[in-house]
This record gives sequence, C-alpha cells and structure tokens, in this order.
Amino acid sequence: MAAMSARAVALAGAREKVNRAVEQFNSLQAEVGPWVEGQPQELFVGFEAQTQRWSYALINPGDAPPLRFAVIIGEVVHDLRSALDHLVWQLAENNPKGNGASERNQFPIFDKVDRDPKKWKDRRNRWRAMLSNVEPTHCATIKALQPYRRAHRVLYCPLAELANLSNTDKHNVLVGTVVGVVPNDAFPWFLRFDPLPS
Repeated sequence: MAAMSARAVALAGAREKVNRAVEQFNSLQAEVGPWVEGQPQELFVGFEAQTQRWSYALINPGDAPPLRFAVIIGEVVHDLRSALDHLVWQLAENNPKGNGASERNQFPIFDKVDRDPKKWKDRRNRWRAMLSNVEPTHCATIKALQPYRRAHRVLYCPLAELANLSNTDKHNVLVGTVVGVVPNDAFPWFLRFDPLPS
C-alpha cells in the first residue's frame, strides 16, 4: 500500500463519510425502485411555456414511502454534512499559522443575507467562529460556495438543501413523497423529503 501524505490522512475521515453516504444512497435506490413499481401510478405530461420544454411527472396516489427510506436519507444527509464539518476542522487543525481547531469550527451554510445590521453582525461573528484558524484562501473558497451568493435565477442549491434537510432531520422525521420526473429511463423516479407538517 502506498504511503499517504499527512493531508490525505487528515481528510480520510471526511472521504469515508462521503463514501458511506454514497453506499447508503445506492442501497436506498435499490429499495425504492421496486417499491415505486408496486404502487399505483399515473403519468402526467405537460408543456412548460416558460422553459419551452416538455415535462413528465410520475404521480403516485398510493401509499406513503416507508419510514425506513426517510431514516436512510437522514443518515446520508448526516454523513454529508459531517464530512463538510470534518473538512473545516482539518483545515483549521492543519493551518501552520493558526492555533488549531476549536469546538466551534464547522462548515458554514448561509442561505440568505441579513439586511438588519444587528443580525448581520451576529451572522458575521458566527461565520468568523466557524472558520476560526482557517486560512483566508480556504475561507474565500467556502464563501464562494455559499447559497446566498447564488444567482437569483438558480432555485435549487445543493448546500442550502443539505442544510435544510440536516436541520430538519435533527429534530423531526423527514417525510418522503414520490415526485419523480421522468424525462428518460435513467432516472424514472426520485424521492423528495420534507419536514412533517405542523
């Protein structure tokens, strides 16, 4: 086995969390397909004038997905979120100019900009604490990835979705619904997970 660099060893834990998330997601896909096929389904076809594209949706009026699916998605979300936190921890820990990582280090995910000066100051202080002892070049990269920096025309932001699902899963059960878009046979379905209604 080839020797790994110190940086590669430090990031091995984060990489394994991502690998585990992929394993869990693939396992879920193997379970969801047969479940969807066993449900009553209707195919909806529509033309979207704004995008000038045909869309296909699999409407599933059958049973709600098993709770097990939501638990597995929660585990996937946890592994992905903790891999990002692990990355920031290692960036702080391995910064030769810093004082090492602290318990407040984590990967920040901010979805919107606060215009209120008090809230903005609080958010700035949280940002600084989360990235304390992380080199400025790494902080700039993390800042560039933030959901609040996305173009307004982009509605879907994976980091924002990850943060939303992670926060929801910590306190509630994610509810799965089949909303599968069917443009081709590659992805005949997908699940969407939302918080339980209040």
